Amino acid sequence: MLVERSGHPRGRSLFLSSFLLSLVIPVLLLAPVALQAASGATIQVGTFADPARAEALAGEAGREFPGQVKVVPDAATGLHRVCIGYFERGIDARIVRDALREKDERFEGAFVRSAPEGLIEDPKDFLSFVPRIFPVPAENSRELGLQSLSGVSTYEDLEAVRLSAPREVYRHALETALPDHTPYDPLLGYIHVNLSILEGREEGFGDALEWAEPVAMGEVAASAENLERAMVRWAWFTHQAGNRPAAYQAWREIEEFAGSEALSSRALVAATGLMMELAESGAGTHEEVRREVEKNLALVPESEVKHRAVLELMYSETYSRQPEPDFAKAAQLSVELIEKYSQFEDANVERELATATTQAGMYFRRAGDIDKALEYYERTLTEFPKDVEHFRGVHPHSQALVGLTHILYQQERYEEGEVVLGIILREFPDDVAVRGFEEANPDLYQRVMEGELPETIEKLNLMNGGRKNED
Repeated sequence: MLVERSGHPRGRSLFLSSFLLSLVIPVLLLAPVALQAASGATIQVGTFADPARAEALAGEAGREFPGQVKVVPDAATGLHRVCIGYFERGIDARIVRDALREKDERFEGAFVRSAPEGLIEDPKDFLSFVPRIFPVPAENSRELGLQSLSGVSTYEDLEAVRLSAPREVYRHALETALPDHTPYDPLLGYIHVNLSILEGREEGFGDALEWAEPVAMGEVAASAENLERAMVRWAWFTHQAGNRPAAYQAWREIEEFAGSEALSSRALVAATGLMMELAESGAGTHEEVRREVEKNLALVPESEVKHRAVLELMYSETYSRQPEPDFAKAAQLSVELIEKYSQFEDANVERELATATTQAGMYFRRAGDIDKALEYYERTLTEFPKDVEHFRGVHPHSQALVGLTHILYQQERYEEGEVVLGIILREFPDDVAVRGFEEANPDLYQRVMEGELPETIEKLNLMNGGRKNED
């Protein structure tokens, strides 16, 4: 990262370019690493010159994974490869590989390689190969609906407090009721889940996970609804803790367990989002993510408009995140998404539309179309309120202003750029776009924070088609 050279406007430009460039793209923050594109993947667990030894290992593995092991001769080398499974998704294969390595020292050298479709005649889902995170089998999930809390007086009392009292009063009521219930009482599951929710709202993710985990793992009884809520929170908090593969597997299990189209759709979207993040670190490809989005759009009901919009947001973003970005394609898809979902007035997709609008501005800017970039940045700032719902840590207004800052510095309008930077730092201090800014460049931070801000952004005359001010 470049630091500011005191009194040198070009130094400020270089600093902002390096600091903001990696942060302006919402949601995903890891540098993309490509894997070889393929129709699917398998796990190679052994390579032998002697076909008998290959068949022996395949026989041993086949007893544990019937029908999922195959010896593949290589005519070019004369070697015989022992492969387990066929997986459409690269991340599925990697999770199975890691489980095999941990389970059996014979598989310590197992690795993922590309594989043609049809390698395994009847391939099983990756969940068939690995230990489950959640112990409740999907086929029994609805039986838990019998454990209802309806009519339980303590439950009714707690719900009344939740609906009418401040958050801290509700927390106190839950904590007070906690010692009165055993792990076999579904009401204890209700208490655990709601304490987890309260901790999560305050971003106490470690404590939130501790409250949710006993319910999600079946150690505390719960109704079907609260069991699902605990599993969802376990997956979400595990993601926040940085364990993406475990969170991904959890969402895949939730998809099986889900008792509603809404939860099933949410699980599909969450798992696809994690595929997107994992592709950034090499555990998959952006093309693979696009295939997954296309498949899931055929599965998610038309009534789940919000989930479908999120899937399409991810689809457009893959083109900006792939090793050779196609910003023009990403911009085109974002514009199409905006036009499509603007028609759904009652679908609560303002978050998705605001994100797509500011992303369109960013994609146009990266594609070199400054006029279009300014148009979509302006639309972000004028069509959506400052308190618009947004993805965690990524505010559309902040992202649009970051894009404007880039343009101003490219046009050598440094003073105006600092004013916009001051707006971002003051009004969106927790946004990912400015995380770490003060520590990285304290002099510039102090200067822009002490500067006088205009009453409205329009006074800067920023939306002028990219032309410099003449005054």
